[in-house]
Amino acid sequence: MSENRRKFPRVAIHVPVSYKQLDSNGNLESEGIGVALDVSLGGLLLKSFDFVTSECISVSLIDINDQVVQIKCKMAYSRKTDSGMVHTGLTFQEPETEKLDFVAKMIRAYFYREKTVPQFFPPGRKDPPPKGLRQQA
Repeated sequence: MSENRRKFPRVAIHVPVSYKQLDSNGNLESEGIGVALDVSLGGLLLKSFDFVTSECISVSLIDINDQVVQIKCKMAYSRKTDSGMVHTGLTFQEPETEKLDFVAKMIRAYFYREKTVPQFFPPGRKDPPPKGLRQQA
């Protein structure tokens, strides 16, 4: 049985993010989009279409106040999954207060989105569809 060496507990989330791969001088190498699958005070797990090849990454998200929030990270690993997606482990590189702020805003964004995104019901269910959506015949 493998021992869990993580310092901080992870919170399962599903938050859309954008990321920038930076060179050692902080210059932009490439940009991408993905989804944060989990987060802790130590870092996050990013799911994307492309491998992360740069050691320095800047991750951004839109918080519940429609503000862009970003944090600098260091890539720990980037692996292709069986589904063809890429999972990248990122470690936060900011001071403790900025880590706390980013993690709190990411978790709030996840739970806020879960409560506000309309739920779509399967055919035959009696609940009315959300307003503005057409029903298929």
